[in-house]
Amino acid sequence: TASIARFYALVLDNIDILPDGTTVTISGNSVVSLKFSNMLFSDQNRSTILSVLIVFLLCAFSFKSVIRGLFTIVPVTAGIMINYVFMYLAGIPFDLITVTFTSIAIGCGVDDAIHFMHRFKNNEGKDFMENIRLTIIETGRPIILSTVSIVAGMMMLSFGSFMPIRYFGLLMSISLFGCMVSTLIFMPPVMILFDKIKKLVKK
Repeated sequence: TASIARFYALVLDNIDILPDGTTVTISGNSVVSLKFSNMLFSDQNRSTILSVLIVFLLCAFSFKSVIRGLFTIVPVTAGIMINYVFMYLAGIPFDLITVTFTSIAIGCGVDDAIHFMHRFKNNEGKDFMENIRLTIIETGRPIILSTVSIVAGMMMLSFGSFMPIRYFGLLMSISLFGCMVSTLIFMPPVMILFDKIKKLVKK
């Protein structure tokens, strides 16, 4: 896709060297594929934003708290960011297959955050730090086991003969693993930080 885009831009830049009155029509499977790819990327960006927004609204409504709704977005966002960094470092291109992993990762990755927040809500009434500790102890093992089982299944795709399918399996595995790590390691400190800020504001 990237090579087609470069060639297409080169053709457009050099059309003006043709004689006046020349009519040019650029077509072919490559041009159609490029336009379809650009349309897919644009739709993917919109669907990603919409997916995050819907997840936030559902979680905020379910937990009856806007802040807790935001907390559930932290692991998903971190998992996707980890994936983009990996794609950049590994030189994995965005194509018609790999671009679709983001929305799927949001739907699968938010499961860990919802599990964590649901248990945290059930433990309310205890000291905040004790609640965080108990929640990690009670949800850590199930979250790790469920994520590892899903990742093991997704990793099977990395043995496929079609390269984009390999990339998709690898990216989904990394994204889900990143969501798991973010839920158990990144989200609790964010919650603790917010609690400390809230106490300072009250004082």
